[in-house]
Amino acid sequence: MAAKTNRTISDNAPSNYLVRIQRYTDIDDNKLEKILASHLIKSVTLHSDNFDDFFKARESALLDRIEKAIGKSISREVYVPDDNIAEPFEDEDIMDEQMG
Repeated sequence: MAAKTNRTISDNAPSNYLVRIQRYTDIDDNKLEKILASHLIKSVTLHSDNFDDFFKARESALLDRIEKAIGKSISREVYVPDDNIAEPFEDEDIMDEQMG
């Protein structure tokens, strides 16, 4: 993304900055759809200003593309560490204390 474009969209919701970009560049809705689709972005997720929906849809589209390219499925499970599991360095400190 160009620095000027980044400054244009900074601190603005997508529904606002997309209109500004279209007006400035004279891009119609169809061309914008094609541009966004080429980046695996669904415009409806941008226009809704819902980052979580946008992120999930884009993540899924990117993973689908990667799976297709490598011919294998990718695990889509999210690893969340258990807070009750001691980190390795903590275990080492405990062992040092117990040993001597």
